[in-house]
Amino acid sequence: MQSVLKNILKENKLEELLVANWTQFLDSSKLMGYVLQNVRDRIDSFAVVPQTGIKQKGVQITLSRFQIVPTGFIVWVEFTVPMAMNQLAVGTTELHLTNTGNISHIQTIGSLFCGHAAS
Repeated sequence: MQSVLKNILKENKLEELLVANWTQFLDSSKLMGYVLQNVRDRIDSFAVVPQTGIKQKGVQITLSRFQIVPTGFIVWVEFTVPMAMNQLAVGTTELHLTNTGNISHIQTIGSLFCGHAAS
């Protein structure tokens, strides 16, 4: 007689491992390029926030969440992207990572911080 053990996977622990170690199994340069493309394609839909004194940084991405779905994972990528002089896009891109390693865009939301000189 064969028995089946269900729900053996500790999803929260798997997510912790994936978030902490994503650079070990995902190509970070390809992922960054894909996120940049999605930010540029959707920048017109971002909320514009006037801001004094924006510090210019390079592009930064961080994976904050992996949700298991039947076809792979939903991945949340937090980003900070300099867009132009005194403009900084900050937000989240939600992606679908398939079991075969392909990635597709679900949605990108964010804010565009537009700096101006302090008075």
